[in-house]
Amino acid sequence: DTASGRRFLCDTGVQLSVIPASVQDKQAALCGPALVAANGSSIRTFGSRSIALCFGGQRFRWDFVTASVPMALLGADFLCAHGLLVDVKRRRLINAETFSSLACSLSAPRQPS
Repeated sequence: DTASGRRFLCDTGVQLSVIPASVQDKQAALCGPALVAANGSSIRTFGSRSIALCFGGQRFRWDFVTASVPMALLGADFLCAHGLLVDVKRRRLINAETFSSLACSLSAPRQPS
């Protein structure tokens, strides 16, 4: 995302898009939707935050769930709402209506400290 400099993992297996909760999110004691990881463990959530994004010059706004996750995830909700298809081979997102593409990069995720 060129608007914030934040990196997102596109994960079509994730139903909701999430961002890591900040210290302020955790202190506010809000509670978001119940989330469960692939291994069956619960993921603690702290509400949501609307974020402006910019990928490949295209602007988006989305309500992300704030959660105890190590990195930001673009889930199926965001991809579906914006008609975006994931093209892993060519490292891009494709607009399903216009067939324009947004370049992405492949990189190993940072390990939490």
